Amino acid sequence: MNNKSNDLVTMAEDKRETLINTEWRLADMVDAIASEIDRAEDTLALKSYARGMSFAIKQLSLDLQVAVRRDGDGHIKFRTVEPNATGSTTLKLDFAQILQSQVSANRRKLDEDADRRPVEALGLSSEEIRRLNAIAIYSIDDLRRYTQTAAMIGEVSRKTSIDDARLRQVLGLPYLEALKPARGLPGSIILLEGGNFGAVQPSQASVYFQGVAVSIVAWSNARIQVQIPANATGSGVIFLVINDQISNTIDWEVVTVDLIVKDIRITPSNPKANEEITLTASLANQGSGEASAFTVQWSIDGQRQTPQPHGVLPPNQASQESSLVWKIRLTAGEHQLTFTADPDRKLADVDRANSTFTKTITVAAVQKSVNLADYSIIDSLDPFTSQQPWELRQDVLNLVYRGLMRFDPNYGALLPDLGRPIKKDRWSEESISRIKPIGSDDPIWSPDPEPGILRYQLRQDVRFHDGSALTAADVVFSYNRARQSSTWSELLNGIEAIETPDSYTVVFTLSDQLASTFNTLSRKPAPMLNPQIWTLPIVPARLYESEPKRYLTNPVGCGPFIAELNQSGKPGIVQLKAFDQYYLGTPRLQNLSIALQPDINVSIQRLVAGELNAIVLPESEDVELAKKLKSLEDKYQIIRTTTGKRRVVHVQERSLRERLPNNYETDWNAHLWYI
Repeated sequence: MNNKSNDLVTMAEDKRETLINTEWRLADMVDAIASEIDRAEDTLALKSYARGMSFAIKQLSLDLQVAVRRDGDGHIKFRTVEPNATGSTTLKLDFAQILQSQVSANRRKLDEDADRRPVEALGLSSEEIRRLNAIAIYSIDDLRRYTQTAAMIGEVSRKTSIDDARLRQVLGLPYLEALKPARGLPGSIILLEGGNFGAVQPSQASVYFQGVAVSIVAWSNARIQVQIPANATGSGVIFLVINDQISNTIDWEVVTVDLIVKDIRITPSNPKANEEITLTASLANQGSGEASAFTVQWSIDGQRQTPQPHGVLPPNQASQESSLVWKIRLTAGEHQLTFTADPDRKLADVDRANSTFTKTITVAAVQKSVNLADYSIIDSLDPFTSQQPWELRQDVLNLVYRGLMRFDPNYGALLPDLGRPIKKDRWSEESISRIKPIGSDDPIWSPDPEPGILRYQLRQDVRFHDGSALTAADVVFSYNRARQSSTWSELLNGIEAIETPDSYTVVFTLSDQLASTFNTLSRKPAPMLNPQIWTLPIVPARLYESEPKRYLTNPVGCGPFIAELNQSGKPGIVQLKAFDQYYLGTPRLQNLSIALQPDINVSIQRLVAGELNAIVLPESEDVELAKKLKSLEDKYQIIRTTTGKRRVVHVQERSLRERLPNNYETDWNAHLWYI
């Protein structure tokens, strides 16, 4: 072949001709070779006749050096390489004779039914025809031979990018184009859209989902309605079989609602009897479909509560609805709490078991007694006669006595207690919020438009520990008695006079010097007025006048506890008993015992031994004390706070919440810890 090619090139040069080396297809090459073989065989036949001998081509082999390319239509094109070119491919063609029997076996019978019309006759687009031609499908017969099974149709579809359903449509086979809806709940009725189903449902026609025949609801040539099984889950394919003809498949998903209650959160985590408890359920929809509106239901110890509404819950989303929260008060003991989502079973929940959550809660009995130890020694329970600083005794005395006002535990501002400032003229209750605690840099303003005049209206439901009612006379007596006390006399210098227009009204007149600066309209500060004077303990006038000495150990006040100081044995103990008629309600604690113990080592030993629930120690830099406190951290709660001018350390059992210091870190509202 190479020598021949060189000769052709030489001939072209001699004749000054240019031979064009164009691209060709293999089929064209085979046609050309077959034509040459026919001519050669004709020549050999003439030779055989002339000479009386048999001549025939037994085998022909050609080795061509070619370059190969695939064009945009998917056709393979060859080009014969130029002389001395490199990088070419060798194309080997062998032509040989075969037996007659082999010809019969491979040749199509002349009477075989074949539709030789071109694929254009099927109504295909020019682009679809081009794609079929690219894989050697030219006639309808070719297309049918290549699509005899579902797998073959799928392969033709893959190679040509012509949709499976489209191929089935032009071949007259049943096909599916769309499913409506494309996903749905179990038991859904869905519409199959396609064609070539037949106007009437054939006797041998079935629709399958996940390999299981489903119920056929309605039938037409282009639409079929079927119902998905109620217990179906997950995804799968839908297809139909009509008289052994299988359609293409389309994916369909069974969307699910799966409400899961993961937990019930309890606040506080260790509740006490009759304490308000907040229960919060953790609910989510972990299904693939949206949960339409439903209800939820709480139950306590088997008693079901009224179902509460819940809105739509999208898939894979946690609920934030208010119906998940329930506030309740429980008695002491063990209780079983249950939260159920969709108790009416309105939704097609795939797993009913996880839509209910049960949790057991143990409610502790209210602690009726608390035993404390305080390093401070109290010499008297009389609020007026003791020489001790007030801050050393206020922890106890604020539980026994109350004043006209009290300090807010969070901000320290004055709030009404036994009395309330009378609203008059331009004065409003907001004025009282401007009265600041001791040590504040803010000025103090008069709550009355009259310079130097303060009026208080007393509550009429206050009782002293002996059962007698609080009156204005008791307030006047207490302030006059306090003027004679070293503890209070200096604070009360600014009060000129106290009057009682009636049994429940008290009017304070300030001194001229104080009144001149105590003016709301001029908004001038009055630094001489200490707000603590309005928290002065009030005692019953009649009883204090007749038995003043009893106030050393057995005082009578109107606070939440009745107190007794026992000093028969050193260092002493204060016993406090709940006052049932306290105007804010009976304290939760029935008994409170405060051991007056200056020896901190003894207090720590008694705490560890379980004799005490809490102890109060002085803040100290002592190394040994620091080591002891460090060793108690795992079992006890340690809180450092300020009481007046004292810095103290509270060490208490972790189960004890009664004596936690308030946010403002004062003991002015100590009674609030116990009621």
